[in-house]
Amino acid sequence: MKNRTSKILITGGAGYIGTHVLVELLLANQQILVIDNFENSYSKALEQVFKITKKNFDFLNIDIKNVMKLDKVFKDFKPDIVFHLAGKKNVLESKNHPIKYYHTNVIGVTNILSKMDEYDCKKLLLSSSASVYGNPDKIPISEKCLVTPLSVYAKSKFFMEEIVKDWSHLNDNRKVIILRYFNPAGNHYSGEIGEVSRHDQSNLFPSILKVLDKKKKYFNIYGNDLDTKDGSSIRDYIHVSDLAKVHVSCLEYFNEMQKCDVFNIGSGIGTSVKEIIEKIEHILKKQIPIKICDFRDGEMPVSIASIKKANKLLKWDPKENLDSIIKDLIEWKSKYPNGYV
Repeated sequence: MKNRTSKILITGGAGYIGTHVLVELLLANQQILVIDNFENSYSKALEQVFKITKKNFDFLNIDIKNVMKLDKVFKDFKPDIVFHLAGKKNVLESKNHPIKYYHTNVIGVTNILSKMDEYDCKKLLLSSSASVYGNPDKIPISEKCLVTPLSVYAKSKFFMEEIVKDWSHLNDNRKVIILRYFNPAGNHYSGEIGEVSRHDQSNLFPSILKVLDKKKKYFNIYGNDLDTKDGSSIRDYIHVSDLAKVHVSCLEYFNEMQKCDVFNIGSGIGTSVKEIIEKIEHILKKQIPIKICDFRDGEMPVSIASIKKANKLLKWDPKENLDSIIKDLIEWKSKYPNGYV
């Protein structure tokens, strides 16, 4: 079924996930306003989105903590739906700066909800994280698994989820979709947008690229004797374009659902850190120097999604795989070796 045109406000729309979501929503002919403060993103990324889609959208440089500017956004644009993707997401940084994380992530979402109330916007999609599960009691992880966040970042996401759930139950017309992302990786097949950060990144693929670019001596493997097939941690890597497309599927689901629903967004396949290194070495015919480090607090040895619920209710299936993640990543780095800088 073809999605009807909605007025969608995307917070954090200039970021890695935000730009990929923006591409898919524009290709689905939605009317978009992006807000971002460029704390961890670049305006060039939005130019690249237009280059890919050839479709116009609006943008404002706004911090979600600025209530006065946020008020003007809602007053002027009057969104039908908010896709709330903005927030801080570095696990290690969250440990060292917990108040900063709670301020941006938790107070940020309350600011959004208060403006949605004021301007009668009743549909919210919240970007969350598989990290809320902590050490899961069952693999693969379903949405029914216990939520036991281990890091400050994960706790902030959990608090955000609880807040929006409470908000949705206050009014029969309010609808909330919570997407728990597993490990987004890769980039748009065009090679025009990808993962760029103004700060040090701890994500696996950007870290490997830094070693290949000789910006780092070693790739750090955190944990070598875990209870896994090769001793390294296992993660569920989802191609960022597959993840972006599920947001379009959510537009139709908003018309069918009631109150609030939660979905895991992953590939449903687990891959170890060592397996990824071996695959990249094989494709590039290069060796990646590694360094074994202690397993990090706040992380889990194994994380694999059950995506049956998203398959059934959102009518969504990931189409890409690890090979396409790596292929698209290489294309992106060949075009933009230094990112957007």
